[in-house]
Amino acid sequence: MLRPTQRASWIGFAMSYHLLGDYEMANSILDAFRTNQMKGPYDYEHSELLLYQNMVLAESGQYERALQHLHKFSSQILDKLSIKETSGEYYLKLKRFREADAVYEDLLKRNPENVMYYEKLIEAKQLVTPEEKVAFFDVY
Repeated sequence: MLRPTQRASWIGFAMSYHLLGDYEMANSILDAFRTNQMKGPYDYEHSELLLYQNMVLAESGQYERALQHLHKFSSQILDKLSIKETSGEYYLKLKRFREADAVYEDLLKRNPENVMYYEKLIEAKQLVTPEEKVAFFDVY
């Protein structure tokens, strides 16, 4: 059995299952490691581990579960921008357009020069015709 202090071994073990496409086993290993890991109040490595675990959930196609995971551990994830961007992406994949719209509106206020935010907001607003898109850009 791996000890909680052997961080690299745990991560490598989980990554091997992730790369093999066995997302459930990778997630189980990450859960076991996370629950046994010692962490401080602002542990950047723990934060990145949670984001990696979230990515594994998303890659397995479990977007609702990944979204719940993201919200559950948001207080422990230090990269708040990543939480916002990822949750917006999950809302789009789950066709929860109203929530996605709110997320991308907020992200655009934060950084109006990010072209991807405009593209995602257009997707969230379900604008498909050129006329709708032109009207959108008149407002923004």
